Amino acid sequence: MTGHNPPYFARIISLKTNPEDLDTLLTIYRTSSMPMVAGLPGLVLVAGVASRRTGQASSITVWETAEDRERGGINAESADNLSLYAPLMVGSYVRDAYDVPVCDLRLGSTRGFGVLLGRTMTEDIEPPHWDAATKALQQMARSLSTAEADGYGVMVFESRALSRAVLIELATSRGVLEAQAPATRAHRSAARAARHLRRPATTEAFDVIDLA
Repeated sequence: MTGHNPPYFARIISLKTNPEDLDTLLTIYRTSSMPMVAGLPGLVLVAGVASRRTGQASSITVWETAEDRERGGINAESADNLSLYAPLMVGSYVRDAYDVPVCDLRLGSTRGFGVLLGRTMTEDIEPPHWDAATKALQQMARSLSTAEADGYGVMVFESRALSRAVLIELATSRGVLEAQAPATRAHRSAARAARHLRRPATTEAFDVIDLA
């Protein structure tokens, strides 16, 4: 995806299931939600990410324009489609919209079910520090994207309304992913020292990623 030019516009729908129900949930996602989105105008990518350890799962869609995001969500993110997951959910789902200033996915032809590993880092930012905090995160993300030529992807999602920024990393192997860990740890330490965040950044690893 190196030929694209952000900014893009994204939506994340997150939910939690019992780990033993995750395969059933993924089957619904792969046979219903992903085909419903794939091929829609303006779609840049759709990815499903999940953790077998926690049962946490998210659907990520990235679009060329905010209008594409809204049109694409009418069916694929409708109440009827999301109701398919209701029997498997622990609690309710959360749906948030983001801007995407960084999107560099050097994953070659890697597409399919369960083909990647990933990690997210979420920052809840103090509003007065929004510009400085997001600038630092974008700079760090761009340095990661140039450090690893192949088999690695990085995105930054931002929502000023939520005072939140999310770094999303995808990789074809655990070794490629872990090679970036020192840079992300250094960034977390710097953000904490600068007191840009409401609380320390949180990280979550995903071991099942479907990408289309």
